[in-house]
Amino acid sequence: MLYKKNTSKKLDPELFKNPTSEYRGKPFWAWNGVLHKDKLLEQIEYFKEMGLGGFYMHTRAGMATEYLSDEFMGLIKSCAEKAKEEEMLPCLYDEDRWPSGAAGGFVTKNPEYRQKCLLFSVNKLETISKEQGVKEGKPYLIASFDIVLNKKGELKSYKIINDGEKASGTLWHAYVVTAEENGWYNGQTYVDTMSKEAIAEFIRITHERYFETVGDEFGKSIPTIFTDEPQIFMMETLKFAEDKSEVRVPWTTDFPETFKETYGFDLTEKLPEIFWDKQNGEISFARYAYHDHTCERFAEAFFDQCGKWCKEHNIVLTGHVMEEPNLFSQTHALGEAMRTYRGFELPGIDMLCNSVELSTAKQAQSASHQYGREGVLSELYGVTNWTFDFRGHKFQGDWQAALGVTERVHHLSWYSMKGSAKRDYPASISYQSPWYKNYSYVEDHFARINTALTRGVPDVNVAVIHPIESYWLHWGPSENTSGIRREKDINFKNIIEWLLLSTIDFDFICESTLPGLCGEISDNLEVGKMKYKAVVVPNLETIRKSTLEILKKFAEKGGKVIVAGDIPKYIDAKPASNIEEYFEKAVKIPYESEKLLSALEDERFIEIRSTRIDVSHDDKVEGAEDGGRSINLIYNLREDNGVKWLFIAHAKKFAFTEYEKKQKIFIKIKGCWTPKLYDTMTGEIHTVPYTVKDGVTQIDYDLYLHDSLLFSLEPSADGTALAKKVSEGKVAETVNILNKVNYRREEPNVILLDEAEYSIDGREFMPLDEIMRLDESLRKTLGYPLANGVDVQPWAIPAEKIEHYVTLRFKFNSEIETSAQYAFEEAVEVILNNEAADLTETGWFIDKDVKTINLPKIRKGENILEVKMPFSKRIGIEPSFIIGDFDIALNGTEKTIKEKSSEISFGNITDSGMPFYGGNIIYETEISTPSCDLEVSCKYFRGNAVEVLLDGVSCGIIAISPYKLTVNSVGEGTHKIEFKLFGNRNNTYGALHNIGCSDWYGPDYWYPDEDDFIYEYKLSEMGIMSSPTIKIIEN
Repeated sequence: MLYKKNTSKKLDPELFKNPTSEYRGKPFWAWNGVLHKDKLLEQIEYFKEMGLGGFYMHTRAGMATEYLSDEFMGLIKSCAEKAKEEEMLPCLYDEDRWPSGAAGGFVTKNPEYRQKCLLFSVNKLETISKEQGVKEGKPYLIASFDIVLNKKGELKSYKIINDGEKASGTLWHAYVVTAEENGWYNGQTYVDTMSKEAIAEFIRITHERYFETVGDEFGKSIPTIFTDEPQIFMMETLKFAEDKSEVRVPWTTDFPETFKETYGFDLTEKLPEIFWDKQNGEISFARYAYHDHTCERFAEAFFDQCGKWCKEHNIVLTGHVMEEPNLFSQTHALGEAMRTYRGFELPGIDMLCNSVELSTAKQAQSASHQYGREGVLSELYGVTNWTFDFRGHKFQGDWQAALGVTERVHHLSWYSMKGSAKRDYPASISYQSPWYKNYSYVEDHFARINTALTRGVPDVNVAVIHPIESYWLHWGPSENTSGIRREKDINFKNIIEWLLLSTIDFDFICESTLPGLCGEISDNLEVGKMKYKAVVVPNLETIRKSTLEILKKFAEKGGKVIVAGDIPKYIDAKPASNIEEYFEKAVKIPYESEKLLSALEDERFIEIRSTRIDVSHDDKVEGAEDGGRSINLIYNLREDNGVKWLFIAHAKKFAFTEYEKKQKIFIKIKGCWTPKLYDTMTGEIHTVPYTVKDGVTQIDYDLYLHDSLLFSLEPSADGTALAKKVSEGKVAETVNILNKVNYRREEPNVILLDEAEYSIDGREFMPLDEIMRLDESLRKTLGYPLANGVDVQPWAIPAEKIEHYVTLRFKFNSEIETSAQYAFEEAVEVILNNEAADLTETGWFIDKDVKTINLPKIRKGENILEVKMPFSKRIGIEPSFIIGDFDIALNGTEKTIKEKSSEISFGNITDSGMPFYGGNIIYETEISTPSCDLEVSCKYFRGNAVEVLLDGVSCGIIAISPYKLTVNSVGEGTHKIEFKLFGNRNNTYGALHNIGCSDWYGPDYWYPDEDDFIYEYKLSEMGIMSSPTIKIIEN
């Protein structure tokens, strides 16, 4: 049990205010360098300071300590022991990088365990026997086909033909091909995830290794093991029916045999139907069965086996699969997502790029509900870049909490920023970010939510049959099928939004697992641990007979079955003439939102009406009408020993992050309740104004842009009411801080050195180029693996003698003579203006693998810095810095040191002598007051948040709308007020030479195409952008 404290009858207010580690987030701790025990243990203390509850020990790009070695496992054990001492939860990760299954390439050294695909090709390949092909990982032939298409590109005829036999149409060959060796898998390949034998070997190498090292703490201090993005071979389609391009689909060695055992016919004879449509709109059962069997083989081999091992060893299997969000992506990478969740004790999702994938979360939440799991995990905040602030952290976590996420796994907390590690999907949610000491502001909020939303059981009345199997029917050539597939994905997205954004919660039902989960059928349909009052059949083309029989019995017992759209045409993908008999008692409606909502009105528990507010969604701005249903809020409802927990959150991004105005919402709840507001930002519990009339409880609330609401609902009598008047003090004076103010930086200022002339091994200097480009060029010249984080891991590269040295020459100007330091990763010689620097380390900058040394005096005029460094397969060329107490003027690519200014205006600090600065900055001013309260407003900033300090004492953090905080009981006199802006590292370490538009901030973003590359700097805004306001309020 993950949440042992939830066995108490009621939520302890003290636990709500100060949640313990199990309720707190646990980031991916990226082990990405040469691992040292003392550094690892120190970082655990940083995590605790941040308010985190534990961590997942996750090897990433740049790992130089051999994976699964005795040294590696010793560090796992030491970190687990340290976490236990700190009352934190150390969690395991089952792979070197990702996707899970190959064990860093150890499994797939055996060719039999390597991933395979069925290759359909017009080309003649050199093949060997199946036995040899399997053993050696080489191609073998299944069959050759004579294929004739009609004018529409459909199958007119096809047959297997023998070698040398002439084809009347086009001759196609079906081969089984093993995946090619790849640097990402350390010179091996991905694993055959449909092979039980291959995954058993993965478990033996990985899971058993962890068990022998720390297994005595499984289910105690070590609760979970994370599996990451297991997947099938990516399913392809032909682009055009007449296309002669090769096409690949998933396969495994004994696929034909197990297929025949399951479906009673030889798939080999029907293989063309996987790739081309049949004539006259006829549906291919063989295609449907192929997709079904592919998914089942995947689920059996990977998730069933891993899940069984974990249960037997008292550790929770968690993690997520690949590409969950829509019908296309699931078919492409998994078959279907929901079937895979049966093996998870804590099913999970992956939410990258600040996406809002209601589908992804809802699928996992549905499985969690039905299997009676304790929650849902989310790997979140990934690929959001350094500029993603506390507003983003709260919004993304809030909407996911409303869809059942209880275990937040932050992507990513770096062990080191050395080498390519710094480009591994920033930001680093750890000590390298200047706001890390204040992250408990975010973490406490979510931990408090979890103390409530992990209690009790889910309260959901509606189920929707998942439509993935109807999608499979049309996995044919894109020119013939992309239109109908797109329509099905739109319908899928629509029904999710129609229901959730209109506050009718639901669960998806997976047809393949329904028979095993279906329990008692009455006017409630029991599916695992859930009971549903209504089931929606959403415009399906095919439906399983097992599903039909369950729904028919449910309707006969008085349950509500709603057919939205057309009645299915097929049963198990076969034509059926009697299908309407199964839906005689069903409610039949068009596939329209209002018709569906009307049909489900009796099942509604909560309705939220609102005043108008604009939201940005899919590049459009939409607005709810005054008095209309809210279109931007979703909820999570749980039943807990007679009390209900209701959590409400925003589910759409807003058009303006500085939006201060409030949205008036009217929450109508079926039944008579006494609500209390649990303030998750402060840990306080409040009564709220409400009314109870005619069996409906109503709460009117002023909701701001980033608000979420957690209510407890206790039964009460009809006719009760509560109203509370809040008296507001009189504003005696409003102070606008319009002039320049004193300021100080918490870190030295920075000159970024990332463009240099260069020489290798003492040869002639080459013209100036950007660091990433010249590193890549030299690696290609020398035949080295690229240092972009996607090639062979350092631990898998044999130790090497340094054979090459690169000298970098940087030029910069200065208006003053000044002292400075040099911050770097690798150097054997540093010379400034022909004077050698002392290489004695003086400290570190941003990351403890970025060392600092003192430089000789910087002179007025031009300065030349030459840095000699080793260059090898493991050691690359990285940006470095000159740091000191000065300002910087940036003109194009020219950098000039200037005297530090003593005052600063509110605005973009990149225009105020700090173009590359990424630390915190404190703005200082004074204010004279009587005895009073203060309302401090700071509504426009670019950074993670703003902390307000009065006379050196923190008064709180401003991070979210309405961007205000109150300081009570301020004494008469003159007071120092400070505004500390939490910075970010984008202008120090970001992809500043890439002008391309992208939401994908992965390693390749630092290597732009020529069209997107510039030598100048694309800086992001940072600073308190407008003057704060202070209201003096009489008390």
